Order: sequence, then C-alpha cells, then structure tokens
Amino acid sequence: MGYKQALKHNGLSGRLPKTVKILKPITKSIYPYIKKEQDALNEQIASKHPYGFDKSIGLPKNYPQPEELIKTIQPVDLDEYIEKKISEIIPKEVKVETDNEFLKQLKLNEIELRKKYFKEVLKKEEQKVVQDYEYIEKIEKKEKKDDMVFVEKFRNTLQVKKDFVLPTIKNIQKFIPDENNKAYPMVRPLTPKELEFEEVKEEVELLEKRKTKEITKMNLLQDLIKQLDGFILNEHQLNLKIEEVFESNEETAYVDEEGNMKHADIMKNFSTIKENRLLSELDDSLFDYDKEESTVKFEHLVKYLDENKS
Repeated sequence: MGYKQALKHNGLSGRLPKTVKILKPITKSIYPYIKKEQDALNEQIASKHPYGFDKSIGLPKNYPQPEELIKTIQPVDLDEYIEKKISEIIPKEVKVETDNEFLKQLKLNEIELRKKYFKEVLKKEEQKVVQDYEYIEKIEKKEKKDDMVFVEKFRNTLQVKKDFVLPTIKNIQKFIPDENNKAYPMVRPLTPKELEFEEVKEEVELLEKRKTKEITKMNLLQDLIKQLDGFILNEHQLNLKIEEVFESNEETAYVDEEGNMKHADIMKNFSTIKENRLLSELDDSLFDYDKEESTVKFEHLVKYLDENKS
C-alpha cells in the first residue's frame, strides 16, 4: 500500500508492527501492586452507593450486589505458569513423522527455542510491570514529601496573634484550679506593644467609619440640592428668597424710608419684628423649639412664601 493509499486508511499502511502484551497472569512479583488497586476498587464497590445516585427518582441506581462484583486475586508463580502454558501450546511428546534424524533433531531444537523465548518474553514483561509500579510509588512518595515541606513552610509563615493551649492528660492539672496548684490561662495575654497596636487599630477603624458616614451624608445633601429647585442652605439664601418674593410688594412693612428691604434682621432679631405682617401669619410649624435657639425650618418657610406669592 502506497503513501496516498495509506492516508485513505487513516494513515496506517498495514506494515507497522503490532505491540501486544503477552503477560496475562498476576504473578507473585506483581501481586502486591495489583492487590492494592483491587482492594481500593472493591472498597468503592462495597460503598453505600457504588454505582451512583439517581436524582430523578431519589434512589440509588439498581445494580447487582457488591458480592457478585468483588474479585478475588490469586497470584501465580511465573515458572509454573510458563510450563503449563507451553505444555498446552506444545505437547511434550512431539511426533515427527520423518525418518530423517537431522529433521527430528531440528524439530526438537525448535521446540526448546520456542520455550526459551516464551520464558524470556514473559519475564521481561513482568519486570517491566514491576518497574512501572515502583516508579509510580516513587513519584507519589516524592509528591507527598514536597507537600509536607510546603505545609511546613506555610505554617512557619503564619503569624498567630494568640497561642491556644489545649489541655492533655499530662498537663490537665495545670488548668484545674487547686489549693496547691495555680491555674494557667488558656490564652496567652497580649503584650503591651500588641495591646497598643490593637487600640490604635480600633481607633483607626472608628475614624474610617466616621469619615465614610460623613461622606455619605454629604453625598445625600448634594443629591437633595440637585433635585430641589431653590433649596435654601443658609440665612443669606433665605434673605434672597424673601427679597425675590416680596420685591414687587410696595406695601410691605420691610421697606425703610429710603426704599431698601429690611430683610437682614428677620433671623437675628425675631422679638423686635414679632408683630409685622409676614411673621404674624407664619404657622408655628415653621419653627423648631426643641433646640436651645429657635430656628426657622427653611423648607417650610419657602413653601409658605411660594403659596402666598400672589
């Protein structure tokens, strides 16, 4: 078969040698490794749900009993197995139907050579399997060792703030208060430096929380300012708002002889202008009397001014 024809047949020309494992039995040398794997498999088969759990019906999957599936391995001796196998393949008494002594001897030599070759191949196969298992074990041990080294390094890098002491049979008396025996603390107390660090840490956390709270309030205030048109933040803005509302009213009592608005003293001297027209009509709800100094609720006042603008 040519190159192009080989490509049509998945790239195999049919002339490549086939590799087939000759060794079939579990010999005494391989038995410890195979038994380890088989025991793990048997343990899995004999578990609570060996073949999984069917969520659709809420029950374990129905399969044969574990006893029917667990295999028992019996090791065999390689030499005995070879003799038995060769005797099945090649009878001991070979009948050579020829009178030629040379041909008879050649036939017998051929049988011996076949036996010898068969033994060597099986022993090499056995040796190869053992080497593979030993190599796997070596890798597993190395990985476990590396893991332990990593865990040890990780433990050394940990900085534990408090050391916990667990009572055992030997040191239990140390933790039992007695007349003649002083009780030891279960937790190591903090050193002065550690205590100072913890206090500073708590103080910093409180400051950060307070700062975050203030920033949140400021953000809410800015949102209110953007949402409400004419929101009054201070006394000056209140005075401007009053002036804007009453600037066209010529009969207002807040105009002096020169025609200037008397809006500067509305918040400062409430008692002196108590009887004027504007403040006498304001509802008591505009004032907050819970505080030491009575203050006007700006949002109510603006609402009142807007309603009475006409």
